[in-house]
Amino acid sequence: MKKIKDLINYAFSNNRIPRLLVLALGCFIISLVYNAFTAPNHIVAGSIGGIAIIVENLLGISNITVLNVVIGFSIVLSWFMLGKKNTFYSIVGYLMYILMINLTLPIAKYFQFSFDSKLFTICFYSVISGIGSGFIYRTGFNTGGMDIFITLIQNVVKKPFSTISTVVNGIIILVGAFIFSPVDAIYGFIMLYITNYVCNLVLIGTSANKLCFIKCHDHHDVLKYLHDDMKVGSTLINSTNGIGILKRTIIMCVVPTDRFLTLKRKVLEIDKKATIYSNDCYTVVGGKTNLFIPV
Repeated sequence: MKKIKDLINYAFSNNRIPRLLVLALGCFIISLVYNAFTAPNHIVAGSIGGIAIIVENLLGISNITVLNVVIGFSIVLSWFMLGKKNTFYSIVGYLMYILMINLTLPIAKYFQFSFDSKLFTICFYSVISGIGSGFIYRTGFNTGGMDIFITLIQNVVKKPFSTISTVVNGIIILVGAFIFSPVDAIYGFIMLYITNYVCNLVLIGTSANKLCFIKCHDHHDVLKYLHDDMKVGSTLINSTNGIGILKRTIIMCVVPTDRFLTLKRKVLEIDKKATIYSNDCYTVVGGKTNLFIPV
């Protein structure tokens, strides 16, 4: 019981009320988009929501029920394979998400906007959904589901999170193309792209790259990760504290914005006491920089 209490205190130790309010707002927004547009129009834009739409069409099981079962299963896996601390954030986000899914279901019909162009309608709802997703991730929580499955896959195949996410969501959308129509699949890809792009803007800014300064003890392992996995170069800076002692090596590197969160998570896994300073980087002259891939 004490461990659970400590976990709750840890999760909500910083700005607990504002974080919960932003989490609730984000979940309300994405739930409203799902119930008002995505599910009724059979737009399979990847993720667990897309799986729920496919299963509902094939088996007649309510998409809400499918969401509960699949996300609940992912949280159980995460609890045993990713640890209790990481899973707790998913549990809180999941409970808020399911609450908002049920809350927005009866009012969704009042938010079903239809424009002359279906493409414009897709873009409209995608931008709103991206803003909601960005709000959720800014709080440090997540709604469980696909993020957990992708993290588990990443631990096995050792590929970037964004790459695995693109492949998995692409497969879900292609399955939707066979169930519904190729045109709906194209709309699904467009919605996935715009939602993720806007989410990135809300979450980590508008620049294509991040300039990072990493202060850590295990800089050899961090350098290996940067060179072998991230495929980016780095510069070592020797530093001391203000009175000339406590010598330490600081790693300077430029990483694509869409991979910054993956870098931060991995560095803290390597060295839990590491400190990462970052700033938007708009220009890189010379050298080699990986392409920015919003998806």
